[in-house]
Amino acid sequence: MARFLITASSEMQSVAIGWQVYNLTHRPRDLGLVGLSQFLPGILLFLVAGHVADPLPRQRILQTCCASFSLISLLLLALTVHGLHSVWSVYGVLLLNGVVRAFNMPTGQAFMPQLVKAGDFPNAVAGRRPSYRRR
Repeated sequence: MARFLITASSEMQSVAIGWQVYNLTHRPRDLGLVGLSQFLPGILLFLVAGHVADPLPRQRILQTCCASFSLISLLLLALTVHGLHSVWSVYGVLLLNGVVRAFNMPTGQAFMPQLVKAGDFPNAVAGRRPSYRRR
């Protein structure tokens, strides 16, 4: 459930940031930079993030990622409340968001086998309910 809520809120936040940046600058290029600043850290850090997810406690990494997502959202709120005059501060915060996403995704996927029994794992990954047979 937490994974769904984080994904849903992250997507809503991305749309809101896009609207805010476009309303501030009225340039499509700046709107493209919003997506790039969130996407680029994941591309640059995917090997590092996967390597970190293996030896360290995955639950701790996921907790840190959730806390970081919350702090990033609060930072974006503070920028908005105090009057946003330049988009460069938003790009900086979005780069941080991209770094957190880069660590959240491989850790979350590596954490899945620890949550589900081995026999139910294929159904959990595929999103199907297990079938129960009568004996």
